[in-house]
Amino acid sequence: MSRSMDMPRGKRFVMYHETLIRWRKFVQELRKHNNKTTLLLDYKNILSSHFPTALPTQWTPASDKMIVQNIMQQYKHKY
Repeated sequence: MSRSMDMPRGKRFVMYHETLIRWRKFVQELRKHNNKTTLLLDYKNILSSHFPTALPTQWTPASDKMIVQNIMQQYKHKY
């Protein structure tokens, strides 16, 4: 836009400067998201390698009655 419009030279430099500042902010935000995603994927890989049962591969739905019975069996003598 600054090349096609007729404007003073100082205004053009200010536009370039603002564009570069916004570009730097954009790149910083991308790096933050990339770092967060990498961290979360590393956590997932650590969990899956050290605790294979922590992340179930396949979930089979059970009835409410079966869920309650399993919980009652787990906590039968604790309370």
